[in-house]
Amino acid sequence: YLKVSISGFLTLFSARTGRNFFFSTRPSLVLLCGAGFSLLVSSLIASLLPDGTLDNVKIDGLANGPSSAHKAMPVWVWLYCLAWWLIQDFFKVCTHEILDRFNLFEYKTVLMRDKIKGASSTNEPVEVVTTTTTPAKAAQKEAEPAEQLISQMDIDVDADVDHNEHEHEPAFTTD
Repeated sequence: YLKVSISGFLTLFSARTGRNFFFSTRPSLVLLCGAGFSLLVSSLIASLLPDGTLDNVKIDGLANGPSSAHKAMPVWVWLYCLAWWLIQDFFKVCTHEILDRFNLFEYKTVLMRDKIKGASSTNEPVEVVTTTTTPAKAAQKEAEPAEQLISQMDIDVDADVDHNEHEHEPAFTTD
């Protein structure tokens, strides 16, 4: 229980910063207080729960036990969660970097389409033609402004489209 509670909140702190490390943006005071209070209560419940049974299953708190090793168990759970959280956050940033650099799964094309559709006042289908490029060319294109990318892809966001004509066609196609 304690591991799930801790890792869930730590994942929240990692996910809220998107492609950046968790420490890149300070969380709000409300989030810090809410998480701190919840983690304190979870730690106390998991550590100090008295011996008993729940649905005919024996339960007891992590710190309940005859040896000092039992008393240190919540600390070890916290250290385990913190270590894996740092690893998780590192790989989150690396994954975003790889996706950006190599446009894996053509996710940048999908993001660009959504940005174009959001800028358009109608929900018209947008055709985007992608080509295979080398990583060096892809890195060079990343530095170009979005307007240049749109003009290079020959996308007409203001085109008049007969929606009945394209009713059964996908809104987004690649060649």
